[in-house]
Amino acid sequence: MRTLIFSIDSVLFGLENTRGPMEMVQFANRLTSHEGIRWFNRMACIEFNDLNINKALPGGVHTDNTLLIGQENGVYLDLYLCIRNGRNCCRIATAHFPDSEIYIHDEYRHTIFLEKLTEDEIKSLFNYVRGHIELIHLKPATRGY
Repeated sequence: MRTLIFSIDSVLFGLENTRGPMEMVQFANRLTSHEGIRWFNRMACIEFNDLNINKALPGGVHTDNTLLIGQENGVYLDLYLCIRNGRNCCRIATAHFPDSEIYIHDEYRHTIFLEKLTEDEIKSLFNYVRGHIELIHLKPATRGY
């Protein structure tokens, strides 16, 4: 059994006028719209120590992003874990807190990758984020003049 090592980097910044990398924000807008979610206020990139996780080709160009898109509203937290490759998406799993409901999407189960996250690893990742929610909070906006 492997030890899952990952890093989480929040990509949204600003409080009143939330911004982030344009391609990622547009992707998140399309995904949330498709899922019936009206808005999101958390987004982070997740990178794994094992570079084969969620990759289709060995040694291929790193073009995929594993993204965590979230909606935090008081005690409620909905998290959407997915893989972004250009304009394409593979939904991995969805989590709803405080109920701790976690659903692993069939499209992830049936997609062929070199390495995949196990169900326990996905649950562990979601619970880690919930326990360290500051990791996906908005970064302060900086202005340089």
